Amino acid sequence: MSSIQAIRIVSLPSELQTTYDVATFVENVLHVKEVAGVSILQLQTDAGVRYRSAIVDIATWEEANPFQEKLLATDNTGVVVSDKDLPMPIHFDNGKPMPHLKVVVAKPQRPVATPLELADDDWKSIYMPVLPGDLAMDNGDVKYSDEASLAAFFEDELKIGQVSRVDFVSRTIPGQETTVRSAYIHFDHWYDNNVSKTVRKSVNARGEFVCHGYYNGFDFCKFDRNRFITFKVNYKPIPTADASLNIHQLAAAKEALEKRVAELEAKNAELEELVVFFKGVANDSGLIEMDIEPSVNNKPMTMDELDTTQQQVVEV
Repeated sequence: MSSIQAIRIVSLPSELQTTYDVATFVENVLHVKEVAGVSILQLQTDAGVRYRSAIVDIATWEEANPFQEKLLATDNTGVVVSDKDLPMPIHFDNGKPMPHLKVVVAKPQRPVATPLELADDDWKSIYMPVLPGDLAMDNGDVKYSDEASLAAFFEDELKIGQVSRVDFVSRTIPGQETTVRSAYIHFDHWYDNNVSKTVRKSVNARGEFVCHGYYNGFDFCKFDRNRFITFKVNYKPIPTADASLNIHQLAAAKEALEKRVAELEAKNAELEELVVFFKGVANDSGLIEMDIEPSVNNKPMTMDELDTTQQQVVEV
């Protein structure tokens, strides 16, 4: 029997808010042994009703799984799971009871997440010159303003790599009073998929990649208000700090450094006092700026005076 690689929960109940919630539900209720990835989609009906859907990539099913057998037998029409067969009551996002879940077979949506092989001198960090303060999607419901939300965007939505950290810098535009916020995205590794390769190819060829959103498998999700972000190479990434010390160790190290600086400053002051003292002693002793009496006879010695073989006559 062939194995289903991905399923879609057509409409997510409000009880399943995060990818972790969905993965846990699928593993415990639908008897999936291992989930490879979860993508939560923000969708809208033709009537304008918004709802959430989830595509779950399956790594391994449990052996002799009756739910998978039902899905394979439906010819892509899906399986309806009654709320009575679930371990907890479920609700729509508006709070009304949800009578059932519908699960259908789907195509795997998660791109390849294996690390992309890069040379030691290849760039791995990107720089965003301007991070719009109102960067968001879904009419402001999803905001990208901090490290967690930006990391989730690059890892789970744009899907180009595993983020290690995000640094933010605020700067003032020359000649203006406007302050803009920049972001530096550092990656543990880039993913070996078409999206990441497209981004890197554009940056290498044009010096930048302009991002207006991401593709969720059904539609292209654009940032609100036509916002966009630009990726450039971060040529001088700041190394990751050593996080092995706790706050108490850091405080003790700071105190020790401050004490050492104070000792060196005191020693320097003593040396400056000694320099002033010895300059005074030297001046008092005439060792500095001594007046040298000029020679009475400034003429050079003659050859006779230099001849040491001649008998010297001493007058008495």
